[in-house]
Amino acid sequence: MSVGTDTTRRPAPDLPPAVVAQSRSGTFDAFARPVGIIGTGMFVPARRVTNDELVGGLDTTDAWIRQRTGIRERRWLEPALTATDMMVAAAADALVAAGVAAADLGAVVVATFTGDQPLPSNAVTVASRLGATGACPLDLNQAACAGGVLGIWTAAHLVAADPDRPVLVIGSEVLSRVTDPQDRSTRVFFGDAAGAVVLGTVPDGAGLESWHVGSELSHDVGIRAGGASRPVDAGAVERREHYLHMDGRTVWDMATRHLPASVREACAAGAVAVEDVDRFVFHQANLNIVHAAMDALGRPRELAAVNVDRLGNTGAATIFLALHESVADGALGAGDRVSISAIGAGFIWGSLVLRHVAPRGSAPLTHRTTTTTTRGTTMSMTEHEAAEMFVELYQLDVDPATIGGSDPLFGPRSAFGRDSMDVLKLIAALRERYSFDIGDLKTESFLTTSSIVDFLGSRAQTNAEV
Repeated sequence: MSVGTDTTRRPAPDLPPAVVAQSRSGTFDAFARPVGIIGTGMFVPARRVTNDELVGGLDTTDAWIRQRTGIRERRWLEPALTATDMMVAAAADALVAAGVAAADLGAVVVATFTGDQPLPSNAVTVASRLGATGACPLDLNQAACAGGVLGIWTAAHLVAADPDRPVLVIGSEVLSRVTDPQDRSTRVFFGDAAGAVVLGTVPDGAGLESWHVGSELSHDVGIRAGGASRPVDAGAVERREHYLHMDGRTVWDMATRHLPASVREACAAGAVAVEDVDRFVFHQANLNIVHAAMDALGRPRELAAVNVDRLGNTGAATIFLALHESVADGALGAGDRVSISAIGAGFIWGSLVLRHVAPRGSAPLTHRTTTTTTRGTTMSMTEHEAAEMFVELYQLDVDPATIGGSDPLFGPRSAFGRDSMDVLKLIAALRERYSFDIGDLKTESFLTTSSIVDFLGSRAQTNAEV
């Protein structure tokens, strides 16, 4: 009888008793060379969704949302864009800040549970679009909101194994597309965003010092349908099992118990006093959870990075956004010690302790305001100059002089083989030159050379008025 037709019932194997919770901690002392974060980046969509916009279809109020979560608005991704679009934009920022070329990366690690599709790999997609031709792609798609910490932990070991090849780590979520529009318990909490860091070798006395990870099996947060045990079918959709579900009380209990404990465990592993930590970067699940964690640690609340009020819970992206903003705002400087801690569905949690190093490349770009800065560069460009940049950036065998001001550069009407996702590479290149904020951009501003010129002109005018 072939294996495929053998239906003989066999006794179940002896299994060890269920483990209620498990954890471990350690240091990075065994690395031959110190490894640290050498560049950060982030992308947030343009669309702001306020509490008032949500309450119309839900049994809630702006006051309730603010009191229970601290969230006043969040960002939602444009329908035409995808998770990997955001990943590429955030990654481009991080690579510029690190002074690292995509071709020199040893690996691309992507943490998300809301990727473009189950297959093909999101990490492969991002590596291909970035031109990271020598990078090993690695997807962490079930660590949920803890994916950022586990991604950095994994990347550190990859760098240690091949010190000459930096590693890119990305956290990204499009949670607006997996939350039930009729469910108050999830809809008001979540936003869309992507963040990224580059890890590489750093000087002695800097970089990652210690870590702690833990887990405890729970089904109180998750997406019931979509796997092999429960495929998405008409019944699952009718029962709304394809949406994220969450028991808020369980999340509160687990987060307020394990986040501060994990920070203490990570600090203890590295013989670091919690009082010697200069900045605390927590997963931005909820402002009250961040405050509760700081209170439990006995440290001032103002030492904790906060963006959940403006961006909502962005899943695996939150720690990257908070870290990037801390660097961009000057709240985290070279030599400062920072703890990074997150907890996600599963439950999985973890913390890292490290000494920050200054970015090797360009200074990180802030996403908190719409004020334009130019690094001393005049913010202007002719249509021909925009065409030249477009041709050079995408290595096209096209005479820039033949590109008209209204010719579509991207999308189905483009004659240059560039789809709508490719526009983010152009935006990243323009930002590297002019250092404008990306948070409130519309991709439509970059679809023709004429629109690029108009956009830069409007930003130059805004800057002059400021």
